[in-house]
Amino acid sequence: MTELTSQKEYRLGITTGIMIIIGVMFSGPLTFLAVSLIKPQPGWISSQVYVEHYHPIQSVTFYFGFLLIIGSVLMIGYIHSKQDDLMSLLALVFTSISCAIIGLNYSTEATIIPAMMRNYSPELDPIIQLFSVTNPSSIFWSIEMWGYGFLGLGTYFAKDFFSENGIELWARRLFILNGILSVIGAVYTGIHVEWVLSTAGLVSYALWNVLYLAMAILFTMVLIRRRKEI
Repeated sequence: MTELTSQKEYRLGITTGIMIIIGVMFSGPLTFLAVSLIKPQPGWISSQVYVEHYHPIQSVTFYFGFLLIIGSVLMIGYIHSKQDDLMSLLALVFTSISCAIIGLNYSTEATIIPAMMRNYSPELDPIIQLFSVTNPSSIFWSIEMWGYGFLGLGTYFAKDFFSENGIELWARRLFILNGILSVIGAVYTGIHVEWVLSTAGLVSYALWNVLYLAMAILFTMVLIRRRKEI
C-alpha cells in the first residue's frame, strides 16, 4: 500500500468518526432539550394530544440520527478493511443490521409521522399510537432498543482493532462496554418496554450518548495518531 493510499484511508476513517460525533451531539439529549424548550410534547396521553402538540421541528433529531448510524457502519466497515478477520466481519454484519432497522425507525418518524400530522383524521389514531415516540409502548422503542443492541454487538466484536496501550486501550474498553450495556438494554426492553421513558430509562439514554460520543472521539484520535506515525 502506498503512503498516499494509506493517507486517504485514514482520512476516510477520521471523517466517519466526525460524522458519528456530529450525529450523537445533534440527535441526542441536547437536541431533545432544545426541541422541548421550543415545542415540547407532553407525556403520552392520547393520539389527539400528540397531534395537538406536534411541530415539524420535533423530527429534526432523526435527520441527525442518520449521521450516527451511517457513520457507525462506515466506522466498522473501516475497521473490517483493516482487520479482515471473522470478528470484524461479525462486527460489520451486526452493525449493518442495526443501521437497517434503526434507519427504518428514523425514516418513519421523519416522513410518515409528519405526513399523518398534515392529513390527520381520527382513523389514524391507532397508527399514531403505535409509532409515537412519546408512547413508551410504541413499536418505535422496540425497534430502537433492539437496533442499538445489535450496534452494541458490532462495537464489541470490533474491539480487537485497538491495542492495549494508551488511548487505544481506553477505546477498546469503551467498545466493549457499549456492547455489554447495549445488549442488556435491549434484553431488558424486551421484558419491560415501558422503562425507556422512565427516569431510569432517560438517564440511561443520556449516559449512552455520552459513552458513544466518547467512543467516536477516541476512535478518531486513534486514527489521527496512527496517521502521524506513517
